[in-house]
Amino acid sequence: MKPFFTIVMQTTLRDYAGAAANRPDKLRRAIESVLNQSYTNFELLIMCDNCRQSFNIAKNYTDKRVSVYIIEESIQGKWFSYCRNYGIQAAMGEYVLYIDNDDIYKPDYLKELHNEIMHDFAEWYVVDNMELRNNKWFYKRVNLVPNSAGTANIVHKASIRSRWLSSGTYGTEDWRFIHSIMSEAATHRHLDIAGYYICHIRGKYDM
Repeated sequence: MKPFFTIVMQTTLRDYAGAAANRPDKLRRAIESVLNQSYTNFELLIMCDNCRQSFNIAKNYTDKRVSVYIIEESIQGKWFSYCRNYGIQAAMGEYVLYIDNDDIYKPDYLKELHNEIMHDFAEWYVVDNMELRNNKWFYKRVNLVPNSAGTANIVHKASIRSRWLSSGTYGTEDWRFIHSIMSEAATHRHLDIAGYYICHIRGKYDM
């Protein structure tokens, strides 16, 4: 059966400034948060960003819904753009969404998302997220502006042509992609769903 959702996870466990701690364990946690979803008609594409350690962890998941790719070094230096674009190109699902390797989905996220999409099948959607403040999780409503909406706040039809650009500074690629979708596809809906927990924000917290 063709999957309804394709989840693209870009991952590297190499050291870089501001990276989360204990990333191998966080990668396993992120993968398992997807595989343990109550809604099951999805595929998970794990894009290992020239990182053999990521690949060695991801390949141990034998669930047929998981596909693992290793992106070679010759096309690095483009931030995460190539990995995510490759994931869109490989997607078999009708809708594409994203998860970072240090975040987690709540167990009923895909079920709630599927129920909402069945109302209108819009070209793309905006979802909210959970963030940590004073050691407590809170619901954060995102806006379609820089520094508010990020990659995992967007769910879009796989047929949308927008792609990540390979140039630009770190931290701007998410918004540039979202802005491209806004320019291409007018029909969208903001869903009152906080489907995932942001477990690491550089310089703020790391859970």
